[in-house]
Amino acid sequence: MGIYLLRRVLVAIPTLWLISVLVFAVIQLQPGGFLENLLEDPRVSRETIENIRRQYLLDQPVWVQYLHWLGGIVRGDFGYSFLNSRPVSELIWERMGWTVFLAFLTILVTWVIAIPLGIYTALNRYGPSSTVLNFVGYFGLATPDFLVALAAHLPGVAKRWNCRGGPFQPAVH
Repeated sequence: MGIYLLRRVLVAIPTLWLISVLVFAVIQLQPGGFLENLLEDPRVSRETIENIRRQYLLDQPVWVQYLHWLGGIVRGDFGYSFLNSRPVSELIWERMGWTVFLAFLTILVTWVIAIPLGIYTALNRYGPSSTVLNFVGYFGLATPDFLVALAAHLPGVAKRWNCRGGPFQPAVH
């Protein structure tokens, strides 16, 4: 068992490293950025922009930026959101409670549906109703989650409820 776990950990390390390289590359390859927006603001001087560029190591080679970024991720420092004027870790933890709540709610609803469905189809094997319920169950398993979420969202759209932002959407008056 110990050798199996060691092997799994050793396989996970390069996998996580490759994922981190891909994420960093996607972040770096997007056009524009916050500093380009600041360049258009006449109230911000060139010196201020250069200070920000030095502060966030944007004047360094890409591999130095990657190592600094990776070190921050390992320490739990995900950077600063210029859009929200807050650290990204605060934004993540603020939403973590709702994410955990939705995950547990999903598990609960799944069990409430699946356990009685499984018991019924096991007791009434090969009957017409159990065949239909099996089909419904398999159809539910085969349906992508985003499609189910989209279907659950349609009644709100039909009634013109503005509920796309969830609990983090600012109130619209």
